[in-house]
Amino acid sequence: MKQNILVVSYDYDYSKQIASKLAGLFSMHLFDELELFEFDHMPRSYEEIFETLGKEYIYKKLRSIVKSEVEFDDAVFVADISFADYSEDLFYKLKLSNFVVLLTKPIELEMEELKNKVYKTKAEKELFSSNRKTLEVREDKIIKNLADIIVDADSLTDEQIIEEIVDKIKSYYNVN
Repeated sequence: MKQNILVVSYDYDYSKQIASKLAGLFSMHLFDELELFEFDHMPRSYEEIFETLGKEYIYKKLRSIVKSEVEFDDAVFVADISFADYSEDLFYKLKLSNFVVLLTKPIELEMEELKNKVYKTKAEKELFSSNRKTLEVREDKIIKNLADIIVDADSLTDEQIIEEIVDKIKSYYNVN
């Protein structure tokens, strides 16, 4: 049985919110991929690294921190789905010790939400913005290859999503 949970969606902040609630429910530790990345590369922030070294460096270095992450037990991780097209191997490595939960909504709704999202910096917008084709590729990679369970988060409250995740995990492991 996998010891950790990985929560992924198109909305990183939303994934983190759900992951945080799951961590509290299961008395597990919460680890944010981007915060781990920033910590691993201190004293520079994620934004400073992006600005000076570029997007490809970030994707490459994110892969390098996976080794230490897979050694954690009883943890809930949150990762951004946008890394699926650059760091597919990162997700495969995380899947080894993480039960992967994908939160989805209809692609039209995902596109609308991404279009209206306000980013803190130009670098962040460049990193996380997407088009329909990119979303379809990411979803295809994650759904077909990596997700243990998929939860349709459209029109559900956080509590309903958590309940559905718990039910699907129980069903996946065939426990009551």
